[in-house]
This record gives sequence, structure tokens and C-alpha cells, in this order.
Amino acid sequence: MLRDEGVIKFDCKWDKQPIPIEWDSTLLISTRQKLYQAKLIGAYEDNIGFGNISIRVPDSDQFIISGSSTGNLPQLTRSDFSLVLSADINKNKVSCVGETIASSESMTHATIYQHDKTINAIVHAHHKQIWNNLLNKVPTISEKISYGTPDMAKATQNIMDHQGQIFCMAGHEDGIVAYSENLEQAASLLLLLTE
Repeated sequence: MLRDEGVIKFDCKWDKQPIPIEWDSTLLISTRQKLYQAKLIGAYEDNIGFGNISIRVPDSDQFIISGSSTGNLPQLTRSDFSLVLSADINKNKVSCVGETIASSESMTHATIYQHDKTINAIVHAHHKQIWNNLLNKVPTISEKISYGTPDMAKATQNIMDHQGQIFCMAGHEDGIVAYSENLEQAASLLLLLTE
């Protein structure tokens, strides 16, 4: 089966250099590690990675996100993250800087941060059982909408108007997104469902 995973579907202006702002990677890397160990972030049998994690840069719509094709890496370092400087949903454009290009789900993360200034962390995970259990029981984006596209970003805007901090992507098999005011809470929303 050919997977539609990890493919960047937006026009990306990538400045390949270390992230030029001060940021503490410790919590981001350790939380990502917990999600990897819980198999919420990882790789399919064909070694195509899935899942990503991000945090907002304080007082801005910029965010630091795990890079494209890093889901399959057992341990991340600072160089595996990218700073998204801007995202224009209508023009399908993302601008980022980092030693790794930003995740293919950057547009969805950008939409959430732009829509709700109280959200400071997002986890996009993949987990078949949790996805099956939550599908259409929590806000769910239509199966006709593909990940990483302006349509997904616009559908995410609509879903953000409903109560809840988790939604499913019916058209992105196993795809679940959790978001919250802080990283620990966003990760816990999903980690608790694996117990």
C-alpha cells in the first residue's frame, strides 16, 4: 500500500540554518519521547514516519514543530525541529527556519495557533485503536479532506469552534490532534487514552 504520509503539500520557504531564537528544547524533546514510547508518534512497517508535536513561541503565531520525516526517529535533538515563521492558509504557503524542514502538518498547527491565542501546544498523533474509538464521537474532519492542505486548515478552523481539545481526521487514517494551554496537558489528553 502506498501511503500519503509525510509529503509536504504546501509551498514552503525554508531557510536551512539553526533556529535563530532562544528556546528550551528539554520539555519538547522529553514529551515527544513519551509519545514515541507510547506509539502515538513513530513509523509504519514501511518506515514512513507519522506524528508531530509543536509549541507556540510566546506572544506570537510562530511555533516550533518537529520536522518532516522525523516520526520514525527514536530520539530527537534540537536540530530535528523547525521554527514556523508564518503560514498563509489562503495562499498555501509556509515559511520556516531550522536544520530540518517543518512538518507536513504545519498548516494545521498554524491554523490552531492563529485561531485561539490560549493554545500553546499541539500534538498530532496516529493510533488506530484510539482513532477508531473517537471517530465521529469527538469533532471529526470529513474523510474527503486530505492532511496538510488548505482544505484541512479551513476544516480545522471550523472544528475549533466546537468544545473539546481533541479532534479526529477521518481522511487521514489514524490521525488525531490534541491541543491545550500547555504541552503536558496536550500530551496527556492522548497518553491517558493509551492506558
